Amino acid sequence: MPVFNLRQEILKEHSKAQCIKIVQWVGQFQQRFDELFTLFLNDEYRVVQRAAWPMGNCVMTTPVLIKNIGIN
Repeated sequence: MPVFNLRQEILKEHSKAQCIKIVQWVGQFQQRFDELFTLFLNDEYRVVQRAAWPMGNCVMTTPVLIKNIGIN
């Protein structure tokens, strides 16, 4: 199974389909959400912008992810 490079997937395209793909990859996994949140806080402007959409959807779907944030 290929490795999912979150940053690369965020930069691949900015579309609803890509957002859904990222949200599904995160699922209910705290560690994956933490990775997304870290990119949102610390990366270049375009990555931050594009990470916001799936991050928001993850929080709406599974609110506990934002409550248990554990930035590495």
